[in-house]
Parts: sequence; structure tokens; C-alpha cells
Amino acid sequence: MYGSSFVNASPIGALFDNSDLTGSDFSGADVGFARFKAARLHGAVMLCKRLELAKLEGAIFDANTKWPIGFDAISAGAILVKT
Repeated sequence: MYGSSFVNASPIGALFDNSDLTGSDFSGADVGFARFKAARLHGAVMLCKRLELAKLEGAIFDANTKWPIGFDAISAGAILVKT
């Protein structure tokens, strides 16, 4: 799924566990109840809807990952890594 586009999609409740979503674009996607456990989100655009309802425990992201303003990925369980 590397570099995939989920723009305005509805992957509600989808299981992205252990997926390589590097460079993927989730702009406008509804990710409510989706799971990203241990997913690679390096450089991903996570400007999606209902992100606060998604499970991000163990998801790995870097400084190039884009999150909504005010969203605290680390508090949500994601792990920042240096690239």
C-alpha cells in the first residue's frame, strides 16, 4: 500500500495493522475506528476525518508525516522516529 491514495475514501474500521503506508494520502478520508497498529506512516498525509477514533498504537511516523492541527499523534500511541 506504499504511496496509496485514500483521498475522500471511507475506510471506516479498516485494518491497516503492520501496513507500509509510507507516502500515502488520507486527505478527507473517514478513518473512524480504523486500526493502524504498527503501520508505517512515514511522510503520510493524515489529514483525515475522525482520526481521534482510529487506533494508532505502535504506528510509526516521521517529521514528514502531516497530522491535523492540534492532533497529538504521540498521545494517541504513535511513535515518532528520526529518518
